[in-house]
Amino acid sequence: PYFMSYEWLRGHQKNDVYGYATLNYNVSKYVDVLVRSSVTTYDLTRTEKMPFSAHPYGREEGRGDYREDKRSLFENNTEAMVKARAPRVAGFLDISGFVGANLRTFKYNSSFVTTNYLNVPNVYSFSNSRNPVLAYNFASDMRVQSGYYSLDFGLGKYANINTTGRFDKLSALSSKNNTFFYPSVNV
Repeated sequence: PYFMSYEWLRGHQKNDVYGYATLNYNVSKYVDVLVRSSVTTYDLTRTEKMPFSAHPYGREEGRGDYREDKRSLFENNTEAMVKARAPRVAGFLDISGFVGANLRTFKYNSSFVTTNYLNVPNVYSFSNSRNPVLAYNFASDMRVQSGYYSLDFGLGKYANINTTGRFDKLSALSSKNNTFFYPSVNV
């Protein structure tokens, strides 16, 4: 326990931010407008200071190491929607529906850098690497643009007819095959 608490040290620092906002406006008794957005983001840094006296599997030379693992994420979802309903027609026909759009933006980055054994004990920096420093990076960006609708017809207490549709355009796929449409009809 002493060795893990005071010698082989691991750091973990993380900052999280979450935000959410909604605006709902009644244009008239038949039309509503909704706009909402949410944000999730974090930055994470993890470090490891491995002393000379540590001998984990695969690092049997016992010459220590220093590592930094950094990750960041940003995600935003923004949506706008218009809802409408018509006054009852002929005493039995109800018509309502909505149309909307959504934009999702996602960004993720990570880097992992490690020494390849240390020259001087207890000097935890990349400039103290015995062999060339090893570094790995990864980045992923994605954007999804969506549009959707729903249209409802109520025929009194006898029947309901509904049609919906949604399309998505994904930046993570080839531009030749990155748009999809999902329709439906219900009776």
